[in-house]
Amino acid sequence: KLGETVKKGDVLAVLDSVDVAEMQGEILSAQERLTLAKAEYERKKKLYDEKITSQKEFLAAKQRYAEAKVELRSAQRALGAKTGGSGSGGGYALVAPLSGTIVGWHLGVGEVLEEDARAFTIADLSSVWVNVTVYAKDLPRVRLGQRVLIRAEGIDHAVEGRISYLSQLVVEATRSATARVVLQEPGEAWRPGLFVTAEVEIDEVEADVVVPEGAVQRLEGKHVVFVREGNLIEARAVVLGRHGHAGSQPVVEIIDGLKAGEPFVDNNSFMIKAELGKSSAGHSH
Repeated sequence: KLGETVKKGDVLAVLDSVDVAEMQGEILSAQERLTLAKAEYERKKKLYDEKITSQKEFLAAKQRYAEAKVELRSAQRALGAKTGGSGSGGGYALVAPLSGTIVGWHLGVGEVLEEDARAFTIADLSSVWVNVTVYAKDLPRVRLGQRVLIRAEGIDHAVEGRISYLSQLVVEATRSATARVVLQEPGEAWRPGLFVTAEVEIDEVEADVVVPEGAVQRLEGKHVVFVREGNLIEARAVVLGRHGHAGSQPVVEIIDGLKAGEPFVDNNSFMIKAELGKSSAGHSH
């Protein structure tokens, strides 16, 4: 069924096939002939060893036995070539060619299929490719191996990958090229077809003071960071510098207003801002 995980070689469906049924019948007949030929050969050999029958009769029985073995092997090879070794019970067992997840089901019970019909679509979601549009103005800064953070609407965490391919041609209509980012084991939420945004790591620099983006709030038209002063919390105006990432976390450089080592509110700073807003509203009355 759709969404089910399968392993290479698992039976996905059994298709009725007149050709396969006839070929399996040929194998059964060949097996019967081989059994009879073997018994006749063993009987003639015993008689020949006891000098009761002639060498000619013994050799003829031996020849028929050898021909029966060849006939059975030929029938088995023919069936294997027809079904890929997956013929079963008069039908054709459709097996998974690779391990993955069933993402498409293209047949119904009783449907007649041609040899080139697509029955299932199986995707290996342990590795997901992300195609990123790179516009001409950004191409000089993008290269193979660069670290990329991928985000998607509805997924609360970013995943990391690296550029494994960068097209050498620019699409004339959009003035853009395509970069491919490979995500290894991104998780079930990352499905093919999602619309994503990508942040490419252009360079790695050092900064004296860096805070998570969530620690910076906008208050009375200024960027502020909530700094702890003993048991009190002060809304400290700051000057922002460059934006970037530390690992997968978005961060921002503080040029002025906060010193290295000063304690500040990282998590839930937006809640403090909300409480300040309520307090201001109360005083206005």
